[in-house]
Amino acid sequence: LFTHQWLFKPMQSFLMVSRKEEYVDKSGDMKGLFQKVDFILQRLPSWMIPMYTRNKLHLKNEMNGSTIDGESTNGDVGRGDRRTAMLMDEFASVENDYEVESATRDVTRSRIYNSTPKGTSNAFFDKRQKLSTEAPESLIRMHWSRHPEKAGGLYRYNDKEDFLSIIDEDYKFPEDYKFIKDGRLRSVWYDEQCLRASNQQEIAQEVDIDYAKSGWQFFAQDVLDEVMSKTVKKPVWRGDIIWDTSFREIKFMPNPEGPLV
Repeated sequence: LFTHQWLFKPMQSFLMVSRKEEYVDKSGDMKGLFQKVDFILQRLPSWMIPMYTRNKLHLKNEMNGSTIDGESTNGDVGRGDRRTAMLMDEFASVENDYEVESATRDVTRSRIYNSTPKGTSNAFFDKRQKLSTEAPESLIRMHWSRHPEKAGGLYRYNDKEDFLSIIDEDYKFPEDYKFIKDGRLRSVWYDEQCLRASNQQEIAQEVDIDYAKSGWQFFAQDVLDEVMSKTVKKPVWRGDIIWDTSFREIKFMPNPEGPLV
């Protein structure tokens, strides 16, 4: 998107940031954001490519004045700057994320956040949850099941009805294929990823887009959920403690949302 605007619209100004400078621009390393822009420009027909200046962390279209710049996510990234739009790459992994949020709030009205989940105690999760209720049209969720190759052999086991549902009916499974009956949406590719992963947290973070289970915790979330479903009971009484300023009169007030159980 930034490259397209840089090519065809005059006086556009874009900023791309990531947690390390090498992830923004490092020659020969395709994980860098600028290297993806370079890749596009190198494969365009010559008549489409304008005269441009390419320096480290900077790309300028000399024909229309549009620019793309890059920075690492230090605490003051973008402060005092003004841009058409900016990209915040892998924002859940940024250590000083709340400082970056504050520093970039006036840079542009179009901040684009891109990240895999990394638990729920970060600014990316907070932003994502806020947008899900206030501006859900702003969210793009790219789940693996939307990828035509990764979704090959899509299936799900319904444990309540003891029924295996083959969603991808055109896929030819081997006769001895071992279906995983855990109630999740799965595929042949997904089953392979689970075998490769070290633990369920890795799958939650890198594949499932599961924020609650993607954060590191001592007990696995599925184990906690199972224990809670089997052992946790509803409170006998729940409410608040009410008292006067002298603390001479204390009352218990029933309240289904109260903090005391």
